[in-house]
Amino acid sequence: QFGANSGGGFVDQNRAEYVIRNIGRTTRIEDLRSLVVTTKQGQSIILSQVATVGYAPRFKRGDAGANGQPAVILSVQKQPGADTVALTRAVERALADLGKTLPPGVKA
Repeated sequence: QFGANSGGGFVDQNRAEYVIRNIGRTTRIEDLRSLVVTTKQGQSIILSQVATVGYAPRFKRGDAGANGQPAVILSVQKQPGADTVALTRAVERALADLGKTLPPGVKA
């Protein structure tokens, strides 16, 4: 839960309601290095004592393939109350319209 923001409820003062927020996010890697991960015999063990903490390239996400070629995969998740038949038809229409504008060698 390092760096998580959370709600703190609200307080009423002078006919006004104020929202309480607990801002825990940080942009400092030193804060992460100093994070207590456990205690042993009453002593705090911090993350930098058990791991190397530093910056690294992000993992590439979203790679996809079809028939051994690079591709884009579209996933649609149903929302409560959504008409999946109407949504499917709308997606199919949008893909057909998109297909008209794709460069040579790219297909939907």
